[in-house]
Amino acid sequence: MPGVPRSSGCRRCKARKIKMQCDQKWPQCNACQKRGVACPGPSAMLKFVPDGLQSDHRRPLDQDGYGTEPHQLQLQFQSQTPSPRFPPTTIADGVAARLVLHLNSAPNRGMIIQTKYLKHLPKRFSEFPCLRDAIYLFCSVWADFCRHVPLVEFVTMPAYGRAIRSLRLTLESPNAMTVETLAAITILQRTEDLFNPARRTMLHEKGITILLAAMGPPKPGDELYTSLVCENYGILVPYWILTGWRNIMNDPPWRDAISNAMYDYSELKQMKVPLRSALFRLTGICAKMLDLIGYRQSLWKPAESTTVLPSVEDITEEFRRTDKEAQIITSDFLKNMFEVGEATEEKDPTSITGISYHLSSLHVAQALIAFFGFRVCILRMRYDWSHAHGHSDEAELLIELRALCVQVWNFIPYFCRYEAFVAVTSTRRALVLTFELAIPEEKERLLDIYIGLDSYRKRLPEDRALIEREILSLARSLTGRAPLQ
Repeated sequence: MPGVPRSSGCRRCKARKIKMQCDQKWPQCNACQKRGVACPGPSAMLKFVPDGLQSDHRRPLDQDGYGTEPHQLQLQFQSQTPSPRFPPTTIADGVAARLVLHLNSAPNRGMIIQTKYLKHLPKRFSEFPCLRDAIYLFCSVWADFCRHVPLVEFVTMPAYGRAIRSLRLTLESPNAMTVETLAAITILQRTEDLFNPARRTMLHEKGITILLAAMGPPKPGDELYTSLVCENYGILVPYWILTGWRNIMNDPPWRDAISNAMYDYSELKQMKVPLRSALFRLTGICAKMLDLIGYRQSLWKPAESTTVLPSVEDITEEFRRTDKEAQIITSDFLKNMFEVGEATEEKDPTSITGISYHLSSLHVAQALIAFFGFRVCILRMRYDWSHAHGHSDEAELLIELRALCVQVWNFIPYFCRYEAFVAVTSTRRALVLTFELAIPEEKERLLDIYIGLDSYRKRLPEDRALIEREILSLARSLTGRAPLQ
């Protein structure tokens, strides 16, 4: 293969300058066997430089938009297994090697923990080019981020164009409705959301929603599909709220499948049962969100002629009942975390509140802050409704809302210990929803955090006043005070 170094002996024989004695029979050549030592494998493997670890320069793209990086990564394979492996001979092998290098080089990084489904993908690249091309793009921009190479808009990248074309061809083929296609779209959504400096639309979210509806809920034992469903639920909830799309994943049998999937996804055995119960109840609340937003919108938006709203008293009771259920879910789950020692409260001078929560699981922490985000959203709409109708609990709800926002801020230092792209996906909506309830000094701190989370994507304007207006606009959309996007 052009550009791949050759060697006729193992690394130890070559170093000892006795490579003619090496019979190249792996995993143990005759020379090493006679000396009673483990054979390190063919010396060609030393020629591959892991991308981003020993080289900071960008390599030119070939005519297919790939380049030579996929052929650099066999070193990581060799260090993980006793039997030597030979240089990848196909593009799929090269991309698989590159992904394995990322997974093996930093298994405890937030990106690896957050995207558990990545480990299932390398063996599928040769059969599913759209998945291969999506992963190649993902690994390329992730490597650039790790090397502190400035991010560029994806439309200028040949690898992005290839990934989009490959996905389009797959969607037009008879093999469109597969878990591999879902994985490719999910990877593209995550990659664009995390690494593309350009403002993005929700096109991938729409595609994921359509694909999930066509494929149906995951079956027991389908670990890859289950992992993708868990990943996409968090991606899609804001999309459903902001666009008004009906959330099929709150309908039976999806509702049971989601709670069971999250149950299997969590690595904390003692929290699995409380988590499944909380998620099952939360999906019920999600199913009501569009109705609740519609009730809140009725305060400023005339109802359509075909829409018959419940009475003010019935809507008031629905807000109260839903908010109390959300309150029980969040408080009980956090209480369970503290009781079993999976969550602790610490004094933290870097925290806005002077206190931070430390949690033992990123996945559970992300679920927990999502619970609190839903509660803030619902309580805010309940407060607005009570304020508009002059109910006696208005002042009490405002105090409760403020206290809830303060509690949400206790989570922020924990997520900020991870990479910025993990922190932003975990805390962005919570920051947006709680910002209005902050006093001026707290708002400045929250703005600093919000801007800091965007430091690598650089999507935000430089003017802090413009950023604040953007946050408030999104908060109004999420809580029914402005039209859905």
